[in-house]
Amino acid sequence: MSICHSLIILCIIIFINASVTAPTRKKRAINDECPICFGRLNSEASKKLPKCDHGIHLKCLKTGFGIDQLSVCPLCRAEITEDFKNLLSGNDQAGPSNSKTEQSHMDELYARSLMYVDEPITMANDAAMAQRIQKQLQEQHDKKLAEEMEKMLKQQREEADAELARRLADQF
Repeated sequence: MSICHSLIILCIIIFINASVTAPTRKKRAINDECPICFGRLNSEASKKLPKCDHGIHLKCLKTGFGIDQLSVCPLCRAEITEDFKNLLSGNDQAGPSNSKTEQSHMDELYARSLMYVDEPITMANDAAMAQRIQKQLQEQHDKKLAEEMEKMLKQQREEADAELARRLADQF
């Protein structure tokens, strides 16, 4: 029984983590809140990450994580490119002539990401998966319990048959 409970708890933990951090490959709209400080986003003080389009305050990006240490989006874990980090940190040495190249690179990344669009992982899908796993675990537990009961009954029948044979032998 303890193994079954452990597996159910593990499934619940996986369900909770998947529903909180479940990445989707769909392009998402910018959120109203910064995922780092939970402050309201505005266009002047925030940036959208190129792969996932999540908004984050520039101040939070630079001070909260440090541009060099940030490698994924805090919400969906989409990879953050070195080009984007350089653009944010001001290390981009190219002048205005590079802005078209940067924009075309962003457009290419966006177009590539659309090739892999699939249905987002939703809490409903996660709940259904957790229910299926729980049902399978219950079925396995029930099957094991039934096998153990069958063994016990077989052993009791054998003992009863042996006792009956002994009594019959004593009578004759």
